[in-house]
Amino acid sequence: MNTRIYYVSAPAGSGKTYQLEQHAAKLVASQNRKILIAQPTTHLIRQTAVNLRRENPGLSVKTIYSNAQQDAVMPRIEAHMAGTDAAKGQILLVSHEALKRLPAAYRQHWDLFVDEIPSVFECLTLRIVKTHTHLTDHIKLEDLGRGISAVKIAAGHQAPLETLLRNDSQDELLDHFGQIASHLLDEHRTVMVETECYQALLDGSKAKGEINFFSILGPEFVQGFNSVTLMGANALETELFVLWGTRTDVSFVPHPILTKALRYYSHQNGPRLTVNYLFEQEWSISRSQRVSDDTGLTLLDEVGDFIQRFFAGQRFLWVANKSADMLMFDRSDRLPAVSHGLNEPHFISCHAVASTIALVHNHASAKFLGMLGLSDHQIRTVICYQAEYQAIMRCSLRDPDAIAPVTVIVPSCASAEWIAGKFAGAVISKLSTGLDWEVGKVGRPKAVRPMTNKERVRKHRERKKLEAA
Repeated sequence: MNTRIYYVSAPAGSGKTYQLEQHAAKLVASQNRKILIAQPTTHLIRQTAVNLRRENPGLSVKTIYSNAQQDAVMPRIEAHMAGTDAAKGQILLVSHEALKRLPAAYRQHWDLFVDEIPSVFECLTLRIVKTHTHLTDHIKLEDLGRGISAVKIAAGHQAPLETLLRNDSQDELLDHFGQIASHLLDEHRTVMVETECYQALLDGSKAKGEINFFSILGPEFVQGFNSVTLMGANALETELFVLWGTRTDVSFVPHPILTKALRYYSHQNGPRLTVNYLFEQEWSISRSQRVSDDTGLTLLDEVGDFIQRFFAGQRFLWVANKSADMLMFDRSDRLPAVSHGLNEPHFISCHAVASTIALVHNHASAKFLGMLGLSDHQIRTVICYQAEYQAIMRCSLRDPDAIAPVTVIVPSCASAEWIAGKFAGAVISKLSTGLDWEVGKVGRPKAVRPMTNKERVRKHRERKKLEAA
């Protein structure tokens, strides 16, 4: 069955969400259509609902997402969709994660619009060298070539996996198998492993370490709707389009109305932008955690201190991996890990952004995507550059009327070139960091005990005292 998917691929800030609001309201008012809008964050869901209600007072708009009472989301969504009048139009807003779990029975009569491109690739890492039979007794492999195998449920073993997923006894050991069980039981997902690594687990030659299961959500999860539209910045370069683009049963078609209604189709403010980079080499979590023999600080800590000195009191937004504290930066200017669609005056008023994001997925994920046939550039784009671009587009670059120069710092030359390529006229510049000790180092970082928050604060204060002296 061929799945037709409409898409809107345009720069961040070009008005995709605004045009979606206008289009959805017209479909409800003129044709009594039922519109399901899926968005990545509750903040964006609330913001969109407010806009819709303000501009269309009589419009039926419903939002369902996680709340403080922790009421189960999916039963509320299913009950609402099942109880709606087929002859009356309305708009329902839910999260990307809720959409991924929505049963096919509730999709009839609804037009789906997905605002921002959802992630479809996950790496599930388990350390189960001695306990793997709780899982491996119920699955089998199907060779896909290239050293990759699909993981399938063995005949007659679906019930044990369902029992593993429910974990009625609330056993902590079995709880670790719940997520992989849920992916294997999801008919919309393909779960894979590196064949050699899995066989080593089974024959006992893998004495320690982890096994990685890779899960890809297929286009089947959007089948059954009247129509499907995906919208996002640089959509064609996201992991969804790259991974689904190899499928012969999927047709991507530009949306005939929304595509034409955008404010612009390429960034017009490139001459305002200077993209600075720190290193010629690619950036990664392992590199960021290398420790200087002279100072005892990680490279990430020293990069943070350099960025702080570079801006010399100028306010800047910043984005980093979740595990990175970056105590030297202002917490109120930290951008969330998922900043898609965020349109906050506090951020838009700023003219500088610094990124220390390393690979969003781990090394195993990057290696596996390469085994699937993605180039190094594609891998870096889908798991790193896109996240940096989204963060940068929260500052005044989002305002087409702003004229102030914008300064951006990213870790690698390749990242700077990719971002600047989206802004005609932008300038790229290499910064002299003075971090020469890092250049040419190879291998794993020196093993050190992670600092506690108290130790990090003390080290930060000591550095500040030395700078002041």
